[in-house]
Amino acid sequence: MPERKEERRKFPLGNAAKGEAEALVELLPAVYYLANRILDEASSAYSRKVLVALWMISSSKQEDQFGTYITTSEMVALFRDWFVASDFSVRSEVSKVKRDLFYLGFIKIEGGHDHIHLSSSGEEASTSAISRVVASVKPLLADLKIDEQRSLVGVMQRILSRVRGPASPEELIISDPK
Repeated sequence: MPERKEERRKFPLGNAAKGEAEALVELLPAVYYLANRILDEASSAYSRKVLVALWMISSSKQEDQFGTYITTSEMVALFRDWFVASDFSVRSEVSKVKRDLFYLGFIKIEGGHDHIHLSSSGEEASTSAISRVVASVKPLLADLKIDEQRSLVGVMQRILSRVRGPASPEELIISDPK
């Protein structure tokens, strides 16, 4: 991924920028931009929110006789985390995304009145998009040794656990679908 001028821009903190916390804060806008760009490029045929919904459903640990599923209330809670949406607007956003998912033929409701499953085309779209995310992230890690990569994931897990409780490795590590 070629570096853009916007990504190199510093976000000044004035004279207060002395410690590691300030150095991390200075990086946040660029990291946020990079993460969003990776998701946008992985979901070029549909919205980032559709990609995230596909990801949520495909990574759910819940199963019924029709396979992996997620409920609308769980999707609402996850969208609130992913998009830092307000309680007021998040249900509306989830409704719009569910409508888009139905329109694209990516989901079906089976096994329970609110069991949202991926259709076969939804499974293909999810696998393909996640593969594109992995392909975008791999070059970013290419200059790091495997121990440094594991350390980076560990640090991210510890930081996130302070915010939302302990995360399992499966929540943070995206496996490369074959």
